[in-house]
Amino acid sequence: MEEYYDKVRKGVRTKEVAEAASYCGLFGVVLGGAREWRNTTNLITEGAILQEEEKLRRKYPDKSFATPKMKRMLRYHASKEAHGLRMLKVCTSATKTCIAFGLISAAYVAVEQGVEAVRENADAWGSVCAGSALGTVIGVRWMGVRGAGVGALAGGALSFPFGHLKTLARSLEGNEAEGKDAQEVETVDRGVPTAPVPGGGAEETGKPSLWGRLVKRIKG
Repeated sequence: MEEYYDKVRKGVRTKEVAEAASYCGLFGVVLGGAREWRNTTNLITEGAILQEEEKLRRKYPDKSFATPKMKRMLRYHASKEAHGLRMLKVCTSATKTCIAFGLISAAYVAVEQGVEAVRENADAWGSVCAGSALGTVIGVRWMGVRGAGVGALAGGALSFPFGHLKTLARSLEGNEAEGKDAQEVETVDRGVPTAPVPGGGAEETGKPSLWGRLVKRIKG
């Protein structure tokens, strides 16, 4: 058990988990704020402003608010209170959605990396396991025990294409890196002059000397 725990601890990369949480948290801020902004449109109405005016009148009973200037001031502060209430609701919803999306994404990436570290293989099944685990938690949260199975199946099915695409991207990056390394080695080997073999034999290509590597690095 300790061996698996050590593999998971070493396999989880904190930087990638934090990046995923920050990006998804930012998306949650935009989504939650936009949704609450649309839902709170009815807070800025003539009736809502009149209610705020009535609250201010009861709060300051010694003021008459009879002059045009006092009426304009009352209107301004009532409108300010209504908009402030709306912005408070928007900020609260955006913060809650940000935290939810950040935790979900961080848990997904951490579980995926942990499964890959235990299996010692980075393929699509790590994403499937992570999606199933989070789907189970979300299903239990919204649908109870009955939703655990539904969430696990849905999370795994939705995560499989993304995991497959991620594996394909990794393989393409690895092939491209290997091709570049091979090309650089071939270029260095062709650019370094070979020393004649003692005895008048044919020339053979060896490893570049220290001077040759320095010249190659200076030239770019």
